[in-house]
Amino acid sequence: CWAQITALQFNYGIRNYRLHTVSHCDCDARFRRCLLAINDTVSNIIGITFFNLLEVPCFVLEESEECVQWHWWGGCERYGVVPLARMVQQSQYHPSL
Repeated sequence: CWAQITALQFNYGIRNYRLHTVSHCDCDARFRRCLLAINDTVSNIIGITFFNLLEVPCFVLEESEECVQWHWWGGCERYGVVPLARMVQQSQYHPSL
């Protein structure tokens, strides 16, 4: 996945306090589609565990204007647009039986 926040890492303006990596929602959607396409016992166990039991969230990136360069004395010297993560609770996994 091109955008991740690993366990206990600070990235995209938030800290991931979980003990597992959190991925961009596009990546988790692709993972879900892959599991649903396989649709066997193992893929369904993985999907139910990941999405329903562990309830692993994902994040979307939203642009925000923030300070990107600070003066030595602490004031902001230059503002710019940066990507900030917003956590999203994912929907339940429902295998197609």
